[in-house]
Amino acid sequence: DLIGEVDPIKVAEGRYLSDELTLHYGLVPRTNRGIFAINELPDLAERIQVARSGRLVSEEPEAASGGGRVLIADDNPVNALIARRALESAGFAVTVAVTGSEALEAAARMQPDLVMMDLRMPIMDGFEAMRRLRANGFTAPVIAISAEMTPDIERRAREAGANGVAAKPLDAEALRSLAAQWTAGAGRLTGAA
Repeated sequence: DLIGEVDPIKVAEGRYLSDELTLHYGLVPRTNRGIFAINELPDLAERIQVARSGRLVSEEPEAASGGGRVLIADDNPVNALIARRALESAGFAVTVAVTGSEALEAAARMQPDLVMMDLRMPIMDGFEAMRRLRANGFTAPVIAISAEMTPDIERRAREAGANGVAAKPLDAEALRSLAAQWTAGAGRLTGAA
C-alpha cells in the first residue's frame, strides 16, 4: 500500500503542492496496514493555493484586507513562520523575534502597531518583555499568546501589560482576525481590553 503526506514546512515556505519535494511518500507493508499516526501541526490551510486562470489566488479572497506593522515574538520557528505567512498574506508587514529581549529591540526599532507575544520564550519570557515594553512607554496593543491560557496566566499577562490574550493553537484566520481587530486605524491604545 502506498501512503503519503504533504510536508507542511515546505508548503508554508511557499512551495506548490505539485512540487515533488513537497510530498513524502512510501510503501507500507501489509502487516502494518491499519496502523497510522496523526501528526498535529498548526493549520496550514491558508497556504493551500488554487490555480485559476493561469495565476495563483488564495482560497480566502478577504484575506488580503489587513495593514500595519506586526511584531511576532515566538521562539517556535514553525509557529512564527505560519503566523508570519498568514499575516503577510493579509497585507501586514511582519517582523519576527525569538526571545523577549529580541522583541524589545525590534519594538524600539520598528514601532509596531501590534505585538503578538508568546509567554514562554528563552532568555526573557513574554511577561518580562511586556513589563519592559510598557516601562519604556510602548503604547501599542500587545496580545499575550500561550498554549496554556489559564485564568491565572491571563491575569498575570494583563498585569504585565497585555491588552488581550489568545490561546494556542491559532489558525491563520484567527491570527488575521486578531491582527485586523487590534490594528484597526493603527491607533495607539493605552488601556487594557
